[in-house]
Amino acid sequence: LDRLKFPDLKSFWREIIDEVPALNFIPETINGVTYRRALLAAHALFPIKSGIAVIDEYKVKATVQLPQAGFGGFVFSEPYSYQKSSDRIEVKVLELPKDSQPPHFSGAIGQFDIFAEIKEKTVPINQPFALDIRIEGQGNAKLIDLPKINWPEGLEYFDQKSEARFFKNGHSFKSFEVLLIPKQNGEIEIPPLKFGFFDPVQRIYYEKKTPSLKVIVTGQMKVDSADVLNDANTGATDFQSPIKYILPDLHSEAEWRTAVQSWTDFVFNNLLRWVTFATILIGLVLMIWVWYI
Repeated sequence: LDRLKFPDLKSFWREIIDEVPALNFIPETINGVTYRRALLAAHALFPIKSGIAVIDEYKVKATVQLPQAGFGGFVFSEPYSYQKSSDRIEVKVLELPKDSQPPHFSGAIGQFDIFAEIKEKTVPINQPFALDIRIEGQGNAKLIDLPKINWPEGLEYFDQKSEARFFKNGHSFKSFEVLLIPKQNGEIEIPPLKFGFFDPVQRIYYEKKTPSLKVIVTGQMKVDSADVLNDANTGATDFQSPIKYILPDLHSEAEWRTAVQSWTDFVFNNLLRWVTFATILIGLVLMIWVWYI
């Protein structure tokens, strides 16, 4: 069998369950006739709009050789080929009910649950932390977007990344890692995340939500070098190192200069040691090489 054409499935979102590289035939009897049956492919289809959706034909080319009697036993005839195609299938896709849609419905269809978690309960001010959100259940969670969230005062959205997977049993998940930056000290409460979906089995809408989450923000806000220059005119004495990711937090210019000098001396002295060691090693290698030549 040569597979000539796979269905286009233009009216569907497709998730591959199986596409077998080699056919495994098993006998099957239909209306008294025994056939050999094998799986070609199995896909999960999700219609993307209402109306009539068409699953177009699957086409294959078959090459056949028939055994026939000959001198000394059976021989095979000259091969011949023919094409076969499946029937086109029309699927009637129903519209979703309009009158009972919850306010937090964005098109999710299936049976889902939503979870949210903050692993770090205490975080430093002005430093990003992660809010993990996961939606899972029966249906295609890959199509689900991050629910709309009203961030509380003192909390700033920074970035996000997501991961999704669909399993052969129809179960799927989509997870989001949302990076947030706290801008004020104290306790900040993230309100419940609300998620609406349509259950195609019960044919009703559901809305689920997570519990509210709290995080404790501690420490002093970091300042950059521009803030230091501005503070010089106002008599401020607190000083933040411009290279804060290399050196520890410092609170005076003298401390900062001392730390920079110590760090420079450390690098220079170790570099000098390594250069001396490498020079001696290269000299020994050259002496051995000359001796053997």
